[in-house]
Amino acid sequence: MARRKESIFDVFTEIPWQTSIFLAALVFIILRFILPLIPIREQLLAGIVETLREHAHLIGLVLLIPVPFSAFAARKRQNRLTTQRDINSIRDLDRWQVEQLVAETYRRRGYTVMFEQDGDLDRTVDLRLQKGGKLRLLQCRHWQSLKVDVSDVRELYETMAAEKATGGIVITSGAFTPEAKKLSAAKAIELIDLEQFAALTRDG
Repeated sequence: MARRKESIFDVFTEIPWQTSIFLAALVFIILRFILPLIPIREQLLAGIVETLREHAHLIGLVLLIPVPFSAFAARKRQNRLTTQRDINSIRDLDRWQVEQLVAETYRRRGYTVMFEQDGDLDRTVDLRLQKGGKLRLLQCRHWQSLKVDVSDVRELYETMAAEKATGGIVITSGAFTPEAKKLSAAKAIELIDLEQFAALTRDG
């Protein structure tokens, strides 16, 4: 199943509600109090600045639109993590649902999570995790397959090297070949099978 296309609503729900409130307040302060202090001689530009000042509160309110959506989405993600904590329930998820569950699991561990936007099932990276200025690349590889072999791990490592990532993670509902495990140990790549991932969600 290819990942669904993101709409404007999806983008809104990915924005933390705290971020929306902060940006709305910041923009309001800039437009209402700071921008008018800048000397502007050109009449047209001065008129635009004055219009922005007069409507600063409306612009701030527009920037608050994502807040209820993102708050609802955050609650929904938390509920998913609460209910999907055993192997059987996780195994029944499709790939998009798995990515959402993985993302929420790592969010709770303090990571900023970024999704890939394309719908290619064979893409090397599904999620980018950032924390403390470090980047880790995550792949939900062959979610319904039995084995993840060394070529998958090697492909992720090559992408890590190209993007200067400090580590990688491969999550699967199947198992890893001995060759994949050997290569991952040498390349700072963490391999997580279904049982380990279920434990990870419970710890979250």
